[in-house]
Amino acid sequence: FCRPDVVLFVGVAGGRKDVSVGDVVASEKIYNYESGRDEIEFKPRPEAEHPDYKLEQRARAIVRSWLRHKQESDDETLPNAFVGAIAAGESVIASTESEIAQRLTQSYGDTLAVEKEGYGFLGSAREVQGVSALVLRVSSVLLDC
Repeated sequence: FCRPDVVLFVGVAGGRKDVSVGDVVASEKIYNYESGRDEIEFKPRPEAEHPDYKLEQRARAIVRSWLRHKQESDDETLPNAFVGAIAAGESVIASTESEIAQRLTQSYGDTLAVEKEGYGFLGSAREVQGVSALVLRVSSVLLDC
């Protein structure tokens, strides 16, 4: 029987804002962009899950170290790394003109990446006593929104 102290959820996401393909985003928080009230016009009611504080701070230290290394090596081909907001929901966002893409811009403007599973993962991990969790995503495509 396995009882881990730390669980990491690693995968790909759509990058937004200053994120390029290949960049890494560690979760500071993960929004459920589908939480809200569905009326004639959708009314967002933002909900977010947060990673373990110590893991988030460790990710910030690693990002700072990585960015120093990147700057010192002067290698522009190395990816960037961020700690920031990620948005999760059931939809695959294929157009920046879609309703969901517009909602992300209007209500979740600090989002660096969009994916599907991280919100549920962090919520489930929070239920397990003694387990620290963090979501890491690599940008595989760009969402220009």
